[in-house]
Amino acid sequence: MSNETETSVRDLVLRLMDEAGLSPQEISSAMEKRVSSRTIYRWARGESAPQNDMDLQVLENLVADRCA
Repeated sequence: MSNETETSVRDLVLRLMDEAGLSPQEISSAMEKRVSSRTIYRWARGESAPQNDMDLQVLENLVADRCA
């Protein structure tokens, strides 16, 4: 994943946490446990990004649904 993708993933996760009020555990659950809450923490800190394009798509859909 590129640095740009990591930044965008970080922004998506932070929006879910800030605007939708979701915890990393709740984001993981909303993603049907595709990734662990620990992975969500890593994404929020910019330490990693989704390895699977489908995980990124699910995250984007979640932001679209939960953040107006």
